[in-house]
Amino acid sequence: MKKEIIVNHTNEEIRIALQENNISTELFFERKKEKSTIGNIYKGQVIKVLPGMEAAFVNIGLEKAAFLHINDINKNAFAEAEEDNNAEVAEKKLSITDLLKEKQEIIVQVAKDPISTKGARIVGNINIPGRNLVLNPASNHVGISKQITSYSERIRLRNTINKLRAPNMGFIIRTVAQNRDTNELQLDINYLMQVWEEVNVAIKKTKAPALLYEEQNLTKRTIRDHLVKDIDSFIIDNEEEYNNLQDYLDQFLPLYADRLSLYKKNIPIFDAYNVTRDIAQALEKKVFLPSGGSLIIDQTEALTAIDVNTGSFIGNSNHQDTIVTTNLEAVEELVRQIRLRDIGGIIIIDFIDMENETDKTKVYQKLKEEVQKDKARSHFLPISDMGLVEMTRQRNKDNLTRFLYIDCPYCHGTARVKSEFTIIYSINREVLSIAKQEGKKTSVLIRLNPDIASFFNEEEYNVLRKMETVLGGKVQLHADSSFHWEQYEIFIL
Repeated sequence: MKKEIIVNHTNEEIRIALQENNISTELFFERKKEKSTIGNIYKGQVIKVLPGMEAAFVNIGLEKAAFLHINDINKNAFAEAEEDNNAEVAEKKLSITDLLKEKQEIIVQVAKDPISTKGARIVGNINIPGRNLVLNPASNHVGISKQITSYSERIRLRNTINKLRAPNMGFIIRTVAQNRDTNELQLDINYLMQVWEEVNVAIKKTKAPALLYEEQNLTKRTIRDHLVKDIDSFIIDNEEEYNNLQDYLDQFLPLYADRLSLYKKNIPIFDAYNVTRDIAQALEKKVFLPSGGSLIIDQTEALTAIDVNTGSFIGNSNHQDTIVTTNLEAVEELVRQIRLRDIGGIIIIDFIDMENETDKTKVYQKLKEEVQKDKARSHFLPISDMGLVEMTRQRNKDNLTRFLYIDCPYCHGTARVKSEFTIIYSINREVLSIAKQEGKKTSVLIRLNPDIASFFNEEEYNVLRKMETVLGGKVQLHADSSFHWEQYEIFIL
């Protein structure tokens, strides 16, 4: 399978697509004015402690106060590591008020960007990621990625890091560290310790709220987190950034330097690699499957529903085989769409009903296989009797739709506006009310949206004439292009 990383890099925006066999599987965006704060380290000030929620709001200098839960305060929780099962931690049960007070200054790191109306989610346990290792200064523990399955390699890596690390400095050994030699691991430790030293200097010099450490840009983070052995090429269309990355790879990742290439053609890089097509598809509600079936994807604030349909696919054998074939095909595409759109939270998948338990197991196993390709953590239940799968997926940032779109200024995100009839009959009721209050021989001026004015004159002219009869005067329509579809004003002349 061919795997590529495609990068469109401008001063204002970085767009990155991960592709498998020329089909986009994941998209990443970063805008200069909307840069992610995940991984940034801040000196913050506690502004409110909430005993009932065992949490606190912290001012870290962003527009909205950040949220800190008691479980995220100085806990040695490694997202990628395996805990030492023999360790026993006996600690007093503390409440949030025992740990934090208002106006207290604390060092925190952003775990989740602000989403919609919510502020950033922050943690007190600092993790600074490198290429092969993650530094955890508050720990004295060496954790190892569960994806490194070789027992001898785990022992080798743990022993190596224990020899190289400074006292009381914890590390997580990442999956990509497998088979790395001592020199490469030492380089990573040197880099991470240098970053932590710079953070400590900033802590002493600054007053809260203040940014102490800012994560690398999206392009370098992608190299750090996604440029692995099975990536065939890393293609970028910006010459200046290409030169910067070439130097970076030569210094830190010489084994991958030959994967980097500069795109020079006149056709935009995202068009040439069909990423533009994949983005357009990822913004559609309906996604067609190769056999003729389809997925209907409905995203709401609370959850996402994915409905599988056979569509025009009738199959070559019996009806149940057709259903299973469609469901299996749907699994691959719906997981790709979840990754591509970066859908998080609660996801409900409605497969076509299958009568045979063997068929359900086959589809469920296929779902497990496809989800393993996704780096975001997720959990899902077996297929229910109604053909439903309940799934949750880690949400760290706004999904693709929220990133690229804003709420419609007409419908304000409801996806609905009042019909022409609803608006006109509302105007009619107000005019009839005016007629009762003002008596006979009253004229009015109605300012309204041009489309509604046209509909009034063409489709509901009789309503206009009846209003004039009731008023005993004239009704003047004044079309105003600045008026919202539903907006109107009535003036008595």
